Amino acid sequence: MVWVAAMVGSAVPSARALIVFGSPAGSTSDPGNGLAWNNVGTVGGASGIYLGSFVTGFWVITANHVGAGTATFGGTSYSAVPGSAQQIGSTDLLVFRIATDPMLPNLSLATSTPAANTPVWMVGFGGGTKNWGTNNREGIGNATLGGSTTFSISTDYDLVSGEAQGTGGDSGGALFFQSGGTWFLGGVMSSITTISGVSYTISSDLATYRGSIGTFTGTAIPEPATVGVIFGLAVLGLAAWRRRRG
Repeated sequence: MVWVAAMVGSAVPSARALIVFGSPAGSTSDPGNGLAWNNVGTVGGASGIYLGSFVTGFWVITANHVGAGTATFGGTSYSAVPGSAQQIGSTDLLVFRIATDPMLPNLSLATSTPAANTPVWMVGFGGGTKNWGTNNREGIGNATLGGSTTFSISTDYDLVSGEAQGTGGDSGGALFFQSGGTWFLGGVMSSITTISGVSYTISSDLATYRGSIGTFTGTAIPEPATVGVIFGLAVLGLAAWRRRRG
């Protein structure tokens, strides 16, 4: 696969976001069902995704060609921590820290590349309008943009109601999928290309780079409810130990 156009904000008129077939106005409200809609925001006129709270701070991921900068989630802007930006190897992926906690949930990164024809949900902020659409995983393989080679996922744009195609400003947007009732962030949108008359959106495969991302972010801090459960179990364990001792 060869990327021919990065999905930067200047690629299309500013009023457009993800192209969603059969929905000219787009799908601009939270689709629900647990999808991490609020974790997708804007970075530098394109898109970015809040990964969560880690021992090292609050991390955002986007496409490397988008770059680090002020990230906006839910209408609130968060400044990037100077010097925190890290490219993932030589790929089109970039992570950086923001200075304050946006109080959004931690995302689960994919542990394996979604299988062929797996349904995916695409969320991007192209043209400053947040939008979502669905698709299915098509091909996988290395793709190149500006010297960055990244193992990637492709989705094609068929004339199917609700099916989405990336467009200007959707770089850094999210590709989600479900497995076993859990939502996973499987990809970060990077570019569009046309092969034999068929349009494709190319997204970096996060399962491939999960370990590399973790070397920068460190360990995720559990959600408050999870922390409470762990603490409760620890107290119960201590009580049981004391009873055995007594």
